[in-house]
Formats: sequence, structure tokens, C-alpha cells
Amino acid sequence: MPECIRCEIAGFAKIETAVVMVATRVILLGLTVIREVGIEMFRAMRVDVVRGVGKRLALFCMHIGQHQKIAEEQCDKREKRHD
Repeated sequence: MPECIRCEIAGFAKIETAVVMVATRVILLGLTVIREVGIEMFRAMRVDVVRGVGKRLALFCMHIGQHQKIAEEQCDKREKRHD
């Protein structure tokens, strides 16, 4: 096999390895996020004899709403800095 073809094959192998590594990290991150959200949802939905499921779900929605509010505030700050 000529030397230049070997170099091209080696280059493609390196690119393929890098793509697989990045894809693996993205997939693992996504699975971690799904797991954390699932854990929070199951905690929120846990039946409490005194409060019931409805109150737990309301608390969970408030918790998510607080995260959204913080994210919006940070976005507004960034927009003000760029102006």
C-alpha cells in the first residue's frame, strides 16, 4: 500500500475515534440529565399521607420555575452587557 493511502486511512481513523468519543460524552451527559430529572419527578410524585401527590407536584413545578427564572435573569444580564 502506498504511504499516502496509509496516511489517509490513519487520518480517517483518528477522525472517527474523535467523533465516537464526542458522541459518547454527549449521550452520557443526556442520560445523566434524564436520570436527574426522573429522580426529581419521582420524589415530587411520592405520595405523602399528609400532603398528597398534588402538593408535591406543585412544589416540583415551583422548583423548575425557579430554575427558569434564574436562567432568564442571566440571559437578560448577558443581553444588557452586549448592548
